[in-house]
Amino acid sequence: MDFLEQRLYDNVTTELYVMALKCQYPIHPAIGLWGFFEAFRNQGIIVANNEKEKSASFNLLTAMDGFKMVTAKTGHDSILNGWKNHPKSSLNSLYDSICEVYDLMGKRIKDDEDRNKWAYFRDTQSREVNKKMQEIIRPYFARHQEHMLVPVYGKLPELKKPILFEKVLEDFPMDMLKNARLSDFHNDRIGYHQCHEFADETSIEEFYEGQNLSEAEMTDYFVGKYLLALSKEKGYIIEENERALECLTIWGSDALKDGQQMIWNI
Repeated sequence: MDFLEQRLYDNVTTELYVMALKCQYPIHPAIGLWGFFEAFRNQGIIVANNEKEKSASFNLLTAMDGFKMVTAKTGHDSILNGWKNHPKSSLNSLYDSICEVYDLMGKRIKDDEDRNKWAYFRDTQSREVNKKMQEIIRPYFARHQEHMLVPVYGKLPELKKPILFEKVLEDFPMDMLKNARLSDFHNDRIGYHQCHEFADETSIEEFYEGQNLSEAEMTDYFVGKYLLALSKEKGYIIEENERALECLTIWGSDALKDGQQMIWNI
């Protein structure tokens, strides 16, 4: 993979992570659970995962209530569902479950003063565990790309090398991207974007492949084409389907229906 292809790959990876973090698209549950457990372990909590029972226990020795081992036990499905305020296996639901683990532990503490201390501890530690969980999960988007996101129909993808990126790249005018990069340096327009009006008789493909555009604009075009292919493969909904590629090119994943508004069969 050459330098420009790597830049396109990194842009796609970032957009996929944004879909999970901002747009509430469910991630592969195996990675979600792994990141969840490892984030707690990073905070000094003993995590015992039972794959056979599909459950996990969390144990922490605390000085509150006269030195007590506080514990919580919950099932994998409960972790992925969170409080059912967000799509199952989304980062938001996993964050809810982080809070729920601390809530379950807190029920073991009886002293009123210590319960108040625990409430503060729970709030601060939940945020820290969530931050660490995201740090653990994010690199998997670079490794697996489209396989990190769950399709609408619920059949879990195999966690393997990305395929979709190469497919989109085969149909992309890389020579135009290379020329755009050279032109950017000569014309001092690094990161330059124009506000384009697309005539009804001109398709977005004809426009982008027939203009002297910047590297940034050509990169947006590639990401738009990638998101269009991803949506077809996963069953994702584009808000303005009749202008799908145009909207995805301009707005990125913001042009997709929010995961919260979709029905998932996970």
